[in-house]
Amino acid sequence: MTGTIAEIVERACAAETNIFGYGIWTHHITKVLENCRRLAPLFKADTEIVSLAALLHDYAGIKDAMLFEDHHVHGPLEAEKLLKGFG
Repeated sequence: MTGTIAEIVERACAAETNIFGYGIWTHHITKVLENCRRLAPLFKADTEIVSLAALLHDYAGIKDAMLFEDHHVHGPLEAEKLLKGFG
């Protein structure tokens, strides 16, 4: 599932409506993902869950610029909607 979510987030990053530009994928999200994957084992955290959180942490603001200011509020709601679609 992580790969599919990564594709969805990357597509959102590549969209013309993303006010941050594609660099938010290449220079931010992928770097957060790399760090989370390195740190998860050190903290005995579930790597898949941590990876999903890394991928989705800014998704709301990337998907919809109107949600950016409060993306910390909208992010979990957007993630929940997306993840529920995968069961």
